[in-house]
Amino acid sequence: MEKKNIQQINRCIVRIAKGDGEALARLFMLTKRQLLVVAKSYLWDKSKAEDILSETYVKVVRYAKSFDKGKNGYNWLYEIVKNLSFTQNKKDQAHTTVDIEKAIFPDYSFIDTIIDKMIIKNAQGILTDEEKEVIYLYYFEGHTLQYVAEVLGKAKTTVYDMQKRALKKMKEEMNPNKIDKW
Repeated sequence: MEKKNIQQINRCIVRIAKGDGEALARLFMLTKRQLLVVAKSYLWDKSKAEDILSETYVKVVRYAKSFDKGKNGYNWLYEIVKNLSFTQNKKDQAHTTVDIEKAIFPDYSFIDTIIDKMIIKNAQGILTDEEKEVIYLYYFEGHTLQYVAEVLGKAKTTVYDMQKRALKKMKEEMNPNKIDKW
């Protein structure tokens, strides 16, 4: 984001802290498109992105007085959207187990029994700690591969390969011929 826009955003937030409703409308016009894209990139359920965007501006009004005008206002808004998205994903966490199962067995929709979930849990036991972390952060926390790469200090392509390798290992471990040997 350009420095000029960041300065405008900062001014709007400072004015919002003083109760200026027009500043909120201006801030919305300056940031809604970019923040909606951010919300969509973090949410599993893309239809909830607009709700997250609305909640973001409510939080801006509520916490504008605590904003440090020397900081980057866009980054502040970005963090609010990201945190709200993660919170929403945690609320929807029941769906994440389905997501990992679909990644492993894309053609099977019946994997919802306790036994099947136990098999998946056992299959995760064959993963390295880094592979487990990639699977957890990507599928269960809902982070992007770019974010996971930053957390692990690795290239995004390396993390992508680790994710695919981990899913392949789990799928092989869940092979019915191998399960009989437990």
